Parts: sequence; C-alpha cells; structure tokens
Amino acid sequence: MIREYRQQRRQHISKNMKQPVTGRTVNYEMHLLRGMMIFADCWTDSLAARYTRCGTSRSAPVKSRKKCN
Repeated sequence: MIREYRQQRRQHISKNMKQPVTGRTVNYEMHLLRGMMIFADCWTDSLAARYTRCGTSRSAPVKSRKKCN
C-alpha cells in the first residue's frame, strides 16, 4: 500500500511547478506518515523492514539514482 502510494505520488504533476513531484517531497511526506504511525503505535517491524527512502541525490547521474518502490 505504501509502495503504491509512493509510485503514484512520483507520477503526480505539481500544480505550482508543473512537473512531477520529486523524491525529496515523497520522502518528506513518508517521514511525516511514519512519525504519525510511530506515535500511534501502528508502525510495525514488518513495515520497518520494507521501508526504504527514495533516492534524492541531485548530483548523481540519473541512471544511478535509486527509484521509488
């Protein structure tokens, strides 16, 4: 479910910038969601084991950046 959200969010076009949402934005949103889930005791070990951040390095070549899963 989280993985699907991240993929859909990365394809979403920003209203202000008129371009796809960046991995940095998705990471920020996921960080907020993770914090809320930890506070509510909903963040489980199985979720933590599968959670990875999207690649956001702007200096790295495009082919070597990690994609959102």
